[in-house]
Amino acid sequence: MQRARNTSLEHGIDPITASAGQYIATIAVALDAKNIMEIGTGLGVGTLWLAQACPSAHITSIDSEVDHHVTVRELLHEAEIPPARIRLIAEKALDVLPKMNEGSYDL
Repeated sequence: MQRARNTSLEHGIDPITASAGQYIATIAVALDAKNIMEIGTGLGVGTLWLAQACPSAHITSIDSEVDHHVTVRELLHEAEIPPARIRLIAEKALDVLPKMNEGSYDL
């Protein structure tokens, strides 16, 4: 987690705070979320919080910055998050959301 936070800061991206990460993780656990949609991947700090809190969940994360996805995949690999659990979509959320099935996601 710390490496992801540091990498975000090195790239000039403000990662979510530890308290915000704990908050979203707590909500995901309380909902027993199995399918999570995250809008704004950044460099994956929030994704890591969700993936670690809900080890059986599948996460779809949307961010228009294609270049970040390579780094996110590396950080997820280092955290031993199986690639099959994370779907990264490199488009603008406003373009993607109308195409998504809202009922397919718990959070």
